[in-house]
Amino acid sequence: MKTKKKKDLRRLIGEFIKLQLAGNIPLVITYIGLILFNQLLNWEEFYALALAAALGNVFFFIADDKWVFPARKGQKKSRYEFIKFFIFVVCNASVIFSITYALSYFFGISPYLGQLVSTTLSVLWTFPIMRFWVFAQTKSKVRPRRRTSKQSA
Repeated sequence: MKTKKKKDLRRLIGEFIKLQLAGNIPLVITYIGLILFNQLLNWEEFYALALAAALGNVFFFIADDKWVFPARKGQKKSRYEFIKFFIFVVCNASVIFSITYALSYFFGISPYLGQLVSTTLSVLWTFPIMRFWVFAQTKSKVRPRRRTSKQSA
């Protein structure tokens, strides 16, 4: 029993570390996109940040789906994982975007620094939500087939 708990704890720690590494993807892509769209293409800060954040989260989904939380041995992915992931990413991106934009608009903080602040804060809620809601292990519920009168005979 102790060995199983140790394995589970190691897997949990490994997933946490992988998620922290993968969590840099939206940050880096958002920075690159913000520089590209805002500085080089002269887009308004709002639109540059929105598109950059969306692109960052697309690549974050791919990394989480394929690397951080791949289907566990003998377990198929739930058909709702994508929907839950999408809901989480939209909510998370909205919160990060709102914090970043509010810091820029209300306090005059550069969106580059604001993005770093908001993304750092998101570490507090990202792992628990991703691990225990979006990619939660599902318990297989196999129900025995009911016998019909034709099968009994």
